[in-house]
Amino acid sequence: MLALLEYEGQVCSGCGGWLPETAAPEAEGRYVAHPPHRCHRCDAVQRKQREYHKADVPDALRGWPVELKS
Repeated sequence: MLALLEYEGQVCSGCGGWLPETAAPEAEGRYVAHPPHRCHRCDAVQRKQREYHKADVPDALRGWPVELKS
């Protein structure tokens, strides 16, 4: 468990990169970002969540079931 905590402490919470590599001075300017991937399953979940944004305690709504249309 301690090894996991040590590892997680060296991973960037923003991009998941290995901080000893990505935060090194020699890494500055050496990365290029590409367009993001769109998760269509997340799209479906977020569209459904918008329908419930005025629900009583909407943050308590968990486990949004998703299935592929047939």
